[in-house]
This record gives sequence, C-alpha cells and structure tokens, in this order.
Amino acid sequence: MAIMTYNYVIINLVRCIMLDLLGVTQKRILELLNTHKEGLSNFELVVLVNISITAIKQHLVALQNDGLIELGSVDKTAGRPSQRYVLTSLGKEIFPRQYSFFASLLLETLEDE
Repeated sequence: MAIMTYNYVIINLVRCIMLDLLGVTQKRILELLNTHKEGLSNFELVVLVNISITAIKQHLVALQNDGLIELGSVDKTAGRPSQRYVLTSLGKEIFPRQYSFFASLLLETLEDE
C-alpha cells in the first residue's frame, strides 16, 4: 500500500510541476484539446481562446516542442485543408486519472479480507 501511495503522490507532483511551467493560455489550449478528443484546428482555437491566429500558432509550436500535442487528422474543406491538433500521450497524462490507483487500492483491500 505504501509504495502505491508513494507512486500516486509522485505522479501527481509531476503533473502539478508540468502545469505550473505552462502559461494560462497554454493550459487553456490543453484543456480544450482534452475535452475535444477529435482535436481542434488552429482556427477553432482562435475562437475558443479568443486570441490572434499568430498567438495560437506560437502556443501550438511551443506545446508541440514540449511533446504535449501533435498533428491529428486533416479536415478537407472546399478551400485549404485544416489541420487538427490533439494531445499526445504525455499531454493526456497531465490530466488526472485515478483508475489505476483506485483499482490497486480495491485489490489490496480485497487481499486484506
């Protein structure tokens, strides 16, 4: 039990540190991508975040360089194709999930009985 709790604390500490290193706008972009699993285009992000296309592009490049987002599918439109951005596995890890912790806790409780 102590090892599982220790691992859980370390993982959450790393998540907090990663989030603290990001600015408010980059956190917002990641949150939006987390809720839109199919990804978002830079134009959709401009509307949702309410900043310029140049600023969105700069944030997207920084997040890609950090390994938190990647290029997703391409939307074919009548005009220019629109590239979607999605979270990488590392980007998804920033958001807390407690499935493994609770499953381990449940198994340890059952073993104790």
